[in-house]
Amino acid sequence: MQARPYYAFDWGNAHLIVLNSDIGSIGPDKAARDAYWREQMRWLEDDLKASQSAAFRFVFAHHPPLSAIKRRQGENPHMAALEPIFEKYRVSGAFFGHDHNYLHYRKNGIQYFVSGGGGAPLYEGDAPPPGITVKAVSTENFMVIQVNGAKARVDVLKPNGEILDSAELSN
Repeated sequence: MQARPYYAFDWGNAHLIVLNSDIGSIGPDKAARDAYWREQMRWLEDDLKASQSAAFRFVFAHHPPLSAIKRRQGENPHMAALEPIFEKYRVSGAFFGHDHNYLHYRKNGIQYFVSGGGGAPLYEGDAPPPGITVKAVSTENFMVIQVNGAKARVDVLKPNGEILDSAELSN
């Protein structure tokens, strides 16, 4: 049996979901890619339903649903379509890469983080999503996520250890 390129696991009282957002590389044609995406979305919804007793639900994927980079906005319609599912099942935090900068936004009770400042050339965030952006910075960065009982915290740091952003996540 071949392993799926998406999966979930529990760590303490947190449920972590890892999605395969690289839809363009999934199959030989649009029909195969669409079938794959539908299968992954059915699995995601079933997994989120089953994990409602977890104190925290975190989702991770490479491609973000939104971007602070104008030329990239709208390029991930599959990921943007996940936002209502995240809201319905009370995802505590959603974490992405892809854009070489840092973006934190809050939308309809969900906190989204894009941390793509791992060493590649940085992108200037020339069009942060209005009304929902907490922070958008073109800088190298890394994230530390701590879960302690009923509290979860995200700290985003620059390579020198300076705190760039922090957030408390609700369950």
